[in-house]
Amino acid sequence: DDGGQSWKNVSNIGMPFIRSIRFFDFNSGWLLCDSNSLYPWGMLVTSDGGKTWYRESRLPKQGVRLADSSGHGKISSITNGGNLIEVNLKDATGQTKGREEFSIGEIANALKLTPDGKGLIAGEKGLVLVRGSTGGWQRSDLPDLYRSIDWNSAFRKGDDCWVAGSPGSILLRSEDGGIHWESCRTGETTPLNSLFFLNSDRGWAVGDLGKIMSTKDGGRTWTVQRNAGQRLANLNLVESVDQVPKSAIALLSGSFGNLSGVELFVK
Repeated sequence: DDGGQSWKNVSNIGMPFIRSIRFFDFNSGWLLCDSNSLYPWGMLVTSDGGKTWYRESRLPKQGVRLADSSGHGKISSITNGGNLIEVNLKDATGQTKGREEFSIGEIANALKLTPDGKGLIAGEKGLVLVRGSTGGWQRSDLPDLYRSIDWNSAFRKGDDCWVAGSPGSILLRSEDGGIHWESCRTGETTPLNSLFFLNSDRGWAVGDLGKIMSTKDGGRTWTVQRNAGQRLANLNLVESVDQVPKSAIALLSGSFGNLSGVELFVK
């Protein structure tokens, strides 16, 4: 209660690795953790500031892959099985609400909700789903060119949306809540794993091997702030040129942006 200047242990409960934690207020919150035999659902909630944690019966009974929240008591979660489950722990009157569930159909890698209930989901094989402040989730109709990209990250602020992934050379941005998308070239192939935007112009992208990039025009152009590590991700030891795995190197370096090396042993 002092802005993080001092901390105290309020819970002795043993649980798996905690991947994310969010509080709606001083007492109410939720956490996402790895699943194991003791906590197969991977998601817990608290109503006493974290002193005790319990499973809310309407939340997923299987492992949770992603989760985010919008407004007080509203939680959206995506299970390892590809189901999107949304519950409202409490509405404005303090009464508990129901539960909604539907299948996404693809593997989701990123989920971002805004305080007013708008949302963005991105995932493998070009998966992009959007939701306005009212209504349900809709799949964005992307050109076939982008349906082969695995989107690893997504960020939404109002009607501004961004998705990026692997390869990191292409980023998509939308100014109308995902109805229309603009393709932006980053100039880098390193896979991008996280996006954050302070406003519609200023943002950052973080990728593999420590890559950090920034933009001042909403993602149309990017500047490298920290370059990816220069260590090899793939080293090939061969006795002849014919043994060089050209296809594998083209995939790992050309598509995924990893550094590859070849060392030739000459007898």
